[in-house]
Amino acid sequence: LLSHYERVKGEGYRLAVVEVEGHVGCVGGFKLRTSLLWGRFLEIEDLVLSAHPLAKEYAAGLVEWLVNLAKSEGCVSIKVNIPHLHADGLALFLTRGFRSVGQHLEHATRGAT
Repeated sequence: LLSHYERVKGEGYRLAVVEVEGHVGCVGGFKLRTSLLWGRFLEIEDLVLSAHPLAKEYAAGLVEWLVNLAKSEGCVSIKVNIPHLHADGLALFLTRGFRSVGQHLEHATRGAT
């Protein structure tokens, strides 16, 4: 896991961690990117919550922090690229001004026949 993190970190992947009283409440993985189509944007790739009873509130604070980071970095949008987002995760983003746009398509390049 650590070697994989080092590789994606070299590709611009960053972690934001909410720590409360010495314990991790939630972690978000993201990249600041630029494309011809979308311009500069922040892409949220991972969001992991602890079992703490306040984990959803911690995640809400983390998402708000990421929104502010995107604004300060001159991003025109934030894209959430979490393929297996469950109902609570979806609600977390939708209640904070995010909207569902388009589709996420994938084509396997390893292990495909």
